Amino acid sequence: MKRTEAAALPEPWLERLRAEKVKITPNRRRVLGRFLEAEAPWTLRSLHRSLQAGGDCDQSSVYRALSALRAAGLLEEFRLPGKRETFYALLGQAAPRKAGGAKPRPHAHAHHHHH
Repeated sequence: MKRTEAAALPEPWLERLRAEKVKITPNRRRVLGRFLEAEAPWTLRSLHRSLQAGGDCDQSSVYRALSALRAAGLLEEFRLPGKRETFYALLGQAAPRKAGGAKPRPHAHAHHHHH
């Protein structure tokens, strides 16, 4: 049994869903995975098209997944001036990028480039 979709989601995001008592369905994993890959807002239509390219997926399922992820506090919903479509974006504070107490390295590059 393939579990690549499941393994692709970082644990902090899964923990957040569990904490909010949101069932982690394959469809919700796929939708959340798209947000994590793109790091850009989606509309229902653009997200549906993207997911459909990877296999069978109906728009109502995508909408339900968006609603569940928004209710869990992982997504925000907004509109842009002059646009009729609603956009959805990942809320960055849901899962910090650096797990644990990873400290930034003060001298990540030993040399400097001068132009």
